[in-house]
Amino acid sequence: MGGRLRVRPDKNVFLLYAMLNALGLARGHPDSHLLRRRAVDHFQGYSGVGLKQDDYGHHSKPVVYVLTLNDAPDFSEKQGLTLHSCMRREVEIGRVVLPHLEHFYQHTDFEDFYQKALPRYADECEFLQGIVDRADIGDLLDNVWEVDRPFNMEVIPMPLEGIHSGIGPSVGDTDYQIVGPPFDFGILHLVAHEGSHPRAKRVLEPFVDEIASRSHLLQHALVQPNYPDSYNHWPTCFEEHFVRAMQAGYIDPSIGVDSDVENRLRREEKGNGMVFIRDFYEEIRKHKANPTGSLKDVALRVLDRLDQYNAQPPIHHS
Repeated sequence: MGGRLRVRPDKNVFLLYAMLNALGLARGHPDSHLLRRRAVDHFQGYSGVGLKQDDYGHHSKPVVYVLTLNDAPDFSEKQGLTLHSCMRREVEIGRVVLPHLEHFYQHTDFEDFYQKALPRYADECEFLQGIVDRADIGDLLDNVWEVDRPFNMEVIPMPLEGIHSGIGPSVGDTDYQIVGPPFDFGILHLVAHEGSHPRAKRVLEPFVDEIASRSHLLQHALVQPNYPDSYNHWPTCFEEHFVRAMQAGYIDPSIGVDSDVENRLRREEKGNGMVFIRDFYEEIRKHKANPTGSLKDVALRVLDRLDQYNAQPPIHHS
């Protein structure tokens, strides 16, 4: 359906991460990849011009922004991009990094560093291309998420990211998966996860108001000890549960990453604080067993099912 998923280097994303690492604003350990250690050591004398994480919140927003730009040192905005409303907000927040990126580029030898790093970076991309091609991951995601219009997907391996970390923004007609190391077979889990988010967004888009009306349910997730603080917005929480339930039951088992569904659900529930994971999985399971209607109907049934929590006080699971 969706054609070949492309894996490629990206100069602007590499530039952003190099700057964030130099400023101590990147997540994860510097030894997550050889190129990251080299970048941290090479740019350790750079102090920047006052960028703080509070300026942009989560680094996904600057990543989305730099994907809308032509390659450094141009930094002009690409023409003809149509952004979803939520991505426009991300871009506006992420735009704060532009003067900092320009300063970093102009006051370091980034260009020379990047050109020397590019052969190793390109090798990582070529190796990962083989992995995703053999898994046919794009078609798998389209089939599992019952996509009616194929997605254009590009994977950007990012050796300067944290281990097993990534983000999955949509820019124009392309859905990106920016994924951190290690770049081996296990990366399929992360590629599938980030690639699932734009598909889930398409399913949930008609119900943004209905989902928002249950925002009080977020408190049930927030009291879980291992719940990620990056999911403290109810629509994000809802979407993350949907993606993880689909991945646990129908994506990872198909690519041979993790076939023990029950164990996976338990890990999501207890280890990651995904308190609603079984509600999502049960409704998806019933739909897949008797596929009448669509995943949009599943989303609505999950919303109705979550109403059971309205009469319950939030329970803190240790």
